[in-house]
Amino acid sequence: MQDIRGRRAQVLATAAVAVALLVGAAGCGGGSSDSSSSSDGGTKTSQDSGDKTSKSGGSSDDAGSGELPNPCDLVPIEKASEILGGESAEPEAESGTGGLASKSCSWQTQASIDDPTLDGAGHVLLLQTISPPETMEMDDFWKASAGAADESADIDGCDEAFWLGGLLSALKDGVYLTASAGLADSSEDAKASVTDLVSTACGNI
Repeated sequence: MQDIRGRRAQVLATAAVAVALLVGAAGCGGGSSDSSSSSDGGTKTSQDSGDKTSKSGGSSDDAGSGELPNPCDLVPIEKASEILGGESAEPEAESGTGGLASKSCSWQTQASIDDPTLDGAGHVLLLQTISPPETMEMDDFWKASAGAADESADIDGCDEAFWLGGLLSALKDGVYLTASAGLADSSEDAKASVTDLVSTACGNI
């Protein structure tokens, strides 16, 4: 069975692609991922390395993600443990482009790492900060994305927010956040976990 750690990056990449598709569907963005996207999609780093900007992946990571907040800095590990319902292992940070500059962080309990399972909302928490395409301002990017939302959300500490399935997107002081629990689980328990995660992140921006 594939380790859940490997699936974290898949969910985060899907989140970024989903936002890009929302923008395209709204007719606000063109094919903006031409020459700027890298073949490997990003650079993976460990949060305890102390290098928050991680330049080991080359110039693709410097295209815009260097200006984004590191999601791992927005949620203390103690809070992540509280949301997970068990002690969190060290979070994993990742930077990527994939058409949109982004930074992501994932947390999961050590118990779920030792005994991986896809059941339940609390095994993995995923948080991402993303930049709009170079051709768009953040306000336009947000409005285009929110136009395809399932429902708006009122998240404590955030300026605006909306749900798209199990993915919660929020805007705080010009920072675009996306988050999910499990593998983008849309259950009520998962949404409660994601709401707590995003509210904490917004409060630390």
